Amino acid sequence: MNRSSGSPANSGKRFNHAVSNCLLKNWLDESGQLPGHHYFDLETQKYKFELGRRAKFAQTEYLYMPLINADDRSSFVEDWFSVDEGGLGLLCKAAAKGNPDLFPIETRIVSRAVRACVSFGSRSLYHLTVLAQIPRLADEMEVETAHQAIAKMALLATQAKMENFYNWDFVVAINIPGCIPICDQPFMDFTIGRKPKPLIFMPLSPHSLFMGTPPDDLERKHMTFSWRDGSLDFQLSGNATKSIIATARHWLVGQSKNQVVELSTQLSPDLIQQRIASDRIVLI
Repeated sequence: MNRSSGSPANSGKRFNHAVSNCLLKNWLDESGQLPGHHYFDLETQKYKFELGRRAKFAQTEYLYMPLINADDRSSFVEDWFSVDEGGLGLLCKAAAKGNPDLFPIETRIVSRAVRACVSFGSRSLYHLTVLAQIPRLADEMEVETAHQAIAKMALLATQAKMENFYNWDFVVAINIPGCIPICDQPFMDFTIGRKPKPLIFMPLSPHSLFMGTPPDDLERKHMTFSWRDGSLDFQLSGNATKSIIATARHWLVGQSKNQVVELSTQLSPDLIQQRIASDRIVLI
């Protein structure tokens, strides 16, 4: 999938953020005269600073827009993900400001915000590109092209995960010491063979984390959502940063140039290739 090539104009949105801009803006540096993002480009192995709030470095051309024919693209998957953007935006804002009162505790909004977070585990450029290389994937998914197949798989994988998480306990830790970066694969899923307890998490800002664990009462039929102060959790930032570094495949964003440059020493081509060699994609 092309991140920047100039394809002819088609119906639907051309460029998509695999990691939503409402999330990335929490890493926006507004300390200077002009706001922007500090990031490390793994492809060029260079630190970069992008002016503005649009986070173009995180955009991919037609990521969720499967080509149906030369003149028509289906925006169904993109529209499905977009339904949850409002809830995610509210959650990110409340987390960044350390103020739970900014997030409405309404079942519909909470469910959409949680689903938006979970969807990042299935919709990254790297994840979908790996899926596209599976032989005869389109035939297996009963669609015409590999692009249609991976878009369909992203949708189905998110739906399957949400069915698994229907009764989990979700919590947002705020005011975490340190500074957590974010990458092109921000959702961490430790639910396969995880002992003693499965875990998912994702940074919502440099000082907050969305986390989920199974309930103690496995018979419970509903999820829970809460907030907690993480100001004394001194290991959270370090542990989350290690995971973000381990899963970065295209870019990594930090809150400052110094942070990005320091972390870039752990993102050399050799180290990335070692991590890629151990990657595994779970098909739903």
